[in-house]
Parts: sequence; structure tokens; C-alpha cells
Amino acid sequence: MNPSSSYPVPDSTLLAYLRGEGHAVKMYSAFAAQGTPWARHVVLSAKVSATPSALDGVVQISYDTVTLGAYTDVLFGQTVWVGSTPGAWDLGMCRIRDAATSSILNLGQHSDIQWALGVYITVVDDFFFWPRHNNVDSSGNSWQDYNVAYSDQHLNFSPIVLFGGDFAGFLDDDTGLYEISPDASDSQMWADILGTSIASYAWTATGCESATNLGTANPTITYNAIGRYRVACTITYENGKSTTRYLYVYVYSSEDMPPEVTF
Repeated sequence: MNPSSSYPVPDSTLLAYLRGEGHAVKMYSAFAAQGTPWARHVVLSAKVSATPSALDGVVQISYDTVTLGAYTDVLFGQTVWVGSTPGAWDLGMCRIRDAATSSILNLGQHSDIQWALGVYITVVDDFFFWPRHNNVDSSGNSWQDYNVAYSDQHLNFSPIVLFGGDFAGFLDDDTGLYEISPDASDSQMWADILGTSIASYAWTATGCESATNLGTANPTITYNAIGRYRVACTITYENGKSTTRYLYVYVYSSEDMPPEVTF
């Protein structure tokens, strides 16, 4: 935009002003700080009830003494903290690989955690990038992520879900609401490249005040309280395969501000 079209000031004057000293910038940072309304949500807290027979290539762990949460809320891809005290991760981290049971957590294959009876497990609602190892058994069968058999993965592809990053904003002082409109329409580009098409979109926005168009690429989701919220988008291709991806929404207010840095 030409600045002079909006202000009765020559461009050269504005340029000199912008190049001058004395400017300040305020930046607000959204953090999932423990002990705040924006904390990482703890899905399950428990203790190791039995150690694996070997510490190399561990893919599941037994647990008991649940103090918080429920195994039914454990999702594929969530992060597991392993610590010597509740809520700690000094012994390592790993990934949820498959659905949990009331006594077993299925983990992404790893060999770097010194599991021991009674150490603390905390499953948190964070989805990081983790490796998924390939294996070939003694019969020559190929597996990925320990128990995913190779079948048609190079013929019928799983969806790639694109919708950008997380959201952060403030409740409106007048309405008390904060509205977002995530957009997953760029996901169709990858469907075209892979030679298929999108059959459906399905959004889930836990904790929101209201939501519309959850079956489209571009829903509208409204919040009326501060906090950290998870939004899920599941895309299904015409070949029947689905992928779910998550984003987070950090909602602040004029009374509950994020950390401030001035420089």
C-alpha cells in the first residue's frame, strides 16, 4: 500500500520517520506454562508397575497407581514424560504409538529410557515429531512403527493435513469472545498430487463456546474463557484412509495477559 494514499504525509517523510530512533515493539509470547490456565493438559498420571525384560527396543510398558486422568483419553502421538518424581521427565520422553489399556501403554519403539519399577509416567497432550522405525522380521515381513504391516501404502496414500500453526489471541473486551477460523483447504493440493480427493473434513474443538462449519475446510470456532484448547482436524480421502492433526488455541484477556518482553 502507498502510505501517502492513506495519510496526507509525503512518502519521504514517513520513510525518514521509520528509519529514525526511538521505536519500541511489544511482543507477547504464548507458553504452555505449568500451573497456569495455559498449561499442557495432563492426560494420564501413573507409575510403572513392571519393568520390561530388556531396555532395547521397548514398545510397551505396564502401569498402575493412576492419580490423574483416564487411559481412554490417551491418543496416538501424545508425549510421555518419564521421571523420578511426579510430572518430571528427567528419565526421558517417548511417544504413544497405539491405544492404551487400563494397564498397558503402547509406546513408539525406543532404547534410551532406563525403566524401573515405580518411576512416574505422565502422558501430556503434546504432539511432537518422532521417528517411526521400520523393521523386517525373520520371515521377511516389513513393519513400520512396530506393528503396522506393509500393504497398500504406496498405492493408496493417507491424507496430508495442512492448516498452519497454533492460534493465540485475546477475549474481546466488549463481547467476551475470541474467534478463530482455521483453514485446511490447502490439504486438497496434496490430495491432487497423490491422485485422490478429499471425501470429508471433520473438526473437533473441545471446550469452545460455539462452532460452525465443522464439516468443511474452514470452520469458525469461538471461545469465551481463557485457557489452552486443542482443536483436531480429521481428513478422509476417497480411498477411505484418514489422518488427524492437532493445533492449539491460547486465549488471553486484558486481565490475564501473556508474558511481556519490550525491546
